[in-house]
Amino acid sequence: YEYYSALEAYHVRSDEPSPFDDDPQSLKFLHQSAFRLVKVMRDRQIEPDELFRLIDVSGDGVIVLAELKEVLRSFGDFQQKELFAIREYFDLDGDGQIQKSEFFTQLTKGGGDYDAYVEKLQQKIDEEEEEEE
Repeated sequence: YEYYSALEAYHVRSDEPSPFDDDPQSLKFLHQSAFRLVKVMRDRQIEPDELFRLIDVSGDGVIVLAELKEVLRSFGDFQQKELFAIREYFDLDGDGQIQKSEFFTQLTKGGGDYDAYVEKLQQKIDEEEEEEE
């Protein structure tokens, strides 16, 4: 709990790289949060472009944390720390916003196939758990 509180506090107060970025626990949580989002998309049969439009409430082509919070909490019980992790996973340039290109770059890592992407994320999580042991 203290670990995630510190991580949240750091992200709230700074745009600088987090001291937790290379921490195995942080990376595992990052992948688990992305996995959860992709699973929700797959279960609800939401295409990536549709999800981006849903989350980009303002329609300005970028997703900010407030938009993530508003929309993803309607899909389930996404916690604040998961929202930060999802933003971090998709925000490739680290500017605190998710550009449409960043969103699709991350989602196409599985070749655009949800099952392949979910499997790839699960493998990443499993590898990280093995490294912890």
